[in-house]
Amino acid sequence: DMDGLEVCRKIRSSPKGEDSIILVITLRTNPGDLKQVLAAGADDYIAKPVDRPLLNIRLAIAEQRARSLIHRREAEEARIQVQAMFQLVLDTIPSRVFWKNKESCYLGCNRLFAMDAGLQDPSQIVGKTDHDLCWAEQAQPYISDDRAVMQSMQAKVKYKVQKTSLDGALM
Repeated sequence: DMDGLEVCRKIRSSPKGEDSIILVITLRTNPGDLKQVLAAGADDYIAKPVDRPLLNIRLAIAEQRARSLIHRREAEEARIQVQAMFQLVLDTIPSRVFWKNKESCYLGCNRLFAMDAGLQDPSQIVGKTDHDLCWAEQAQPYISDDRAVMQSMQAKVKYKVQKTSLDGALM
């Protein structure tokens, strides 16, 4: 036999548990007991005997939370799809593309740039700097160039730079 607290814990630990809205109807009214109910994973509770109008209000609140969860999940799925499409477009163009943060750490790149850096996948560049890549000897001029671009807010496009390839040759 499981008590209500254990049922809450079991629901929350299940694969879809975070997506569940749990409203507990309980005889417990002691604040310490009610804290335990919430700590076990309940979103809300109502004490017995059940006041029908209060139950309806709490169910309406639970419904709003459920809709909010659904909306957030759909927004996250859409963001992931847009990000995948963006990466596909970047990987299809015949140019090297990358972007960095203010500390000159890479936040992303396209497949061609990743290959030049000796990486299997563009995601592997995240958090690296030019000092971490095969062109480390040329890192300082690149970082200076990055700072100039960020300060001027003017992108540099269609320019060529020399980089050291994995085999040590200049590209």
